[in-house]
Order: sequence, then C-alpha cells, then structure tokens
Amino acid sequence: MKLSTGARGALLAPAILLNVLALIIPAGFFLTSAFRENAGFGQLGGFSMDALVTTVTDPFMLGLFGNYLVTLLIITLGCTVIGFPVCYVIARSRRWGGFVLNTIMAVSFVSAIVMTIGWLTLLGANGPIASLLSMVGVQEVPPLLNSPFAVVIALIHVELHFMVLACLPSVMQVSRNLEDAAMGLGASWWQTMMRVVLPMSLPGVLAGGLLVMATTAGAFTTPAVLGGQRVPWVPVFIERQANVAFNYPMAATASLFLVLLVVGLTMVANRFASRRKRRAKRSPDTSVV
Repeated sequence: MKLSTGARGALLAPAILLNVLALIIPAGFFLTSAFRENAGFGQLGGFSMDALVTTVTDPFMLGLFGNYLVTLLIITLGCTVIGFPVCYVIARSRRWGGFVLNTIMAVSFVSAIVMTIGWLTLLGANGPIASLLSMVGVQEVPPLLNSPFAVVIALIHVELHFMVLACLPSVMQVSRNLEDAAMGLGASWWQTMMRVVLPMSLPGVLAGGLLVMATTAGAFTTPAVLGGQRVPWVPVFIERQANVAFNYPMAATASLFLVLLVVGLTMVANRFASRRKRRAKRSPDTSVV
C-alpha cells in the first residue's frame, strides 16, 4: 500500500518536531554566539567577528584543527583496514562467520566509557602492556597514556563495529562465483580481493567510513580520558572553552568549524562515490583480472 504525501508527512511530523525542538533550535542559538563578543565570565557582548578571525588566523587553532583532521582520518582508515577483512570473514566463513558477527554485535552494546576504562587499565604505567615490555627487556617504557597512540587505538576499538555493520551487507552481496571465476582466469587471491571484492563493496566501505568519521568527530570521553591535555582534540577544546574558560564565542566558533569540517568531508566522499558511479556507467569494465 502506497502512502500519500500527506500521510507520509503526518508520520514524519513527530520526529521532525522533536529534532527541531531538541537539536536545531538549541544548536542554532548556541552557534549564534560565534558572532558575539566575549564579555568575560560567560557573558556575551555585541556583534563581533573576533572569534572567527582568531580561528582562521591563530597558529594554535590552525594546528589544533590540522592535527585533529589527521587523527580523524587515521582512525577512519584504521577502522577500514581492520573492518573490511572482518566483514569478508563473516560473509565467507561458515565456521567463524557467525561467531565473529555475534562478537561484533555484543561489543556494539558496550558503552564507550567501559571500553575507555579498559584501555586506561591496559595502557597505564603499571598495566599489562607496560609490565610485558619490562619483562622482555625494555628498560624505559614510553608513556602510553596521554599520547596520540592511546587515542587512536582506543577510538578504533570503539568505532570498529560501525564500520563492520555498515560494510557487511555490501560484502555479502558479492557473489562467490565471481571470485571463483577470477581465480579460474588466473587471478591470485590478492588480485581478486583488490579488483573484484573491494570495488563491488566500495559503497558499503564508504558508508562505513562516513559513519565512523561522523561519530568519531564528536567523540569526547575517550580522547579526554586517554589523551588528557596533550592530544589536540576539538571536542575537548570546545568543552574547556565553555566550562573552564567560559569563552562561549570561541566554543561556538570551534563547534561551527567542526560541523563544517564534517560536512565538507562528507560532501567530498559523496562526490567521489557519485563520480565513480557515473564513470562505471559510461565505461563498464567487464574484465575481472
């Protein structure tokens, strides 16, 4: 049964109203603070572009967003490199596929705070990793906490299930007969993966990457606990500006640029996917190897 336009609008109205009241209006009101003067102690003055100018000209702010972007891309790439083989194992292995999928599903219900506490224990000065390094003869164990390594490895763990669950349907839709045909024509396993399975699974890979990137961009607990003040992370900087420095214009400006950054990356990924789809339609490649 097809719904009329009015019926669809009526069904969507509660969700739209909830998002407008709980998200769009408060966020819009907060972002207007980016165009106000900081009067001190959380007070806002008149119209001012100082916070915006500082964000695009100050070396500290440029370094903050630059390092944040690099870390964000590393985490997304790490989830992709680890998540795609996991999807392939789930889709192809009758023995291990169900077990791995059930494990991923179970992990997805674990809070990010619990995972962060686990990594806090593992990477601590007296944790298992430091003890193991000492046992194998490493005299000076490098500090693992309050480092980019701790933030990257923990966020990959926290976000990995998003990549797997988003990419898995695309991998499962790739027929095993295509892999057998490619290998029958002389392709190695690696060539089959790179020229058959991965290209046909690319929509799912892009969807998983965008989901990981969007959720990681707003992550706060894990970077704040494992990175401290030594790892540049924009959401942590926003929280400090709002709750410690009471500089609402700077916090709002950083939030605005964070949203623009995520939207820009999403648009680039979507444009890449659209161009690849159009190119495939214009000149379909029927060769497998």
